[in-house]
Amino acid sequence: MQAKQSPATNKSLSRLRILKKGLEDLPCSPAVRQSGWPKLRVESPSLPDLKLGTWNLEPLCCLPAFPLSGLPAFPRSAFPRRRRRYNTAMAKEQEVKFMMQSPESALQLLLEAGAAARNERTFEDNLILDDAAKTLMLRGVLLRLRQYGEQATLTVKSGAKGVEGLKVKEEREVRVADFEETLAIIQTLGYLPVFRYQKYRCNFDLEGTVASLDETPIGCYLELEGEPEAIRAAAAKLGLNLAQGMTQSYRDLFRAFHPKGDMVFKP
Repeated sequence: MQAKQSPATNKSLSRLRILKKGLEDLPCSPAVRQSGWPKLRVESPSLPDLKLGTWNLEPLCCLPAFPLSGLPAFPRSAFPRRRRRYNTAMAKEQEVKFMMQSPESALQLLLEAGAAARNERTFEDNLILDDAAKTLMLRGVLLRLRQYGEQATLTVKSGAKGVEGLKVKEEREVRVADFEETLAIIQTLGYLPVFRYQKYRCNFDLEGTVASLDETPIGCYLELEGEPEAIRAAAAKLGLNLAQGMTQSYRDLFRAFHPKGDMVFKP
């Protein structure tokens, strides 16, 4: 008694038969017809009772000799196309900054609160890019290329609904293999560096947030990033008043005192 085939197997067999019929019906030139079609034995080790026979197949190199108008039209159902799904959702960046007296006092505060260091103090170089008409800035979009140690990232940020006392942005970020080459590609598209800022950063885990200790040319800052409840809990653990936090970017903080130039360390 022949084993009953599953619906998936029957569907696959149906597609194979459609393909076989289409290949056998392909028109060929007299020279190819006279020499005969190459033979291909089609077998299924997992289905020994499957009788597909011998197929006549024309090599792909002979296909250009065929009139394209004469090729058979295969049913779309025989070769279903997979639709690629793209992730269009953007992550939310929620953060607040606090100005600290010194890196040493900020570090002591973090350690006393039980913060655990994620990495060593690392130099960070950032480029904000835009076109000549400042199109991105006018739309409230930030395009940033960052070099953090040996890791380079490309980030796009846009406005989002704010939470009281916190800066909220929609963010999409990807790692790139080469900082300079990525910059060259972006410049080819018409986006040039409009602001550069540098800092030394060390990241810590605290109360479900990422606490970043930043040493910048304009002072020392402690940045808390995470969910609003976690940020409030971390600020309370550090003894910081959330009402005294800042939501401005480093570019905005620098521009408040320096209308021109970049926020970089002096040689």
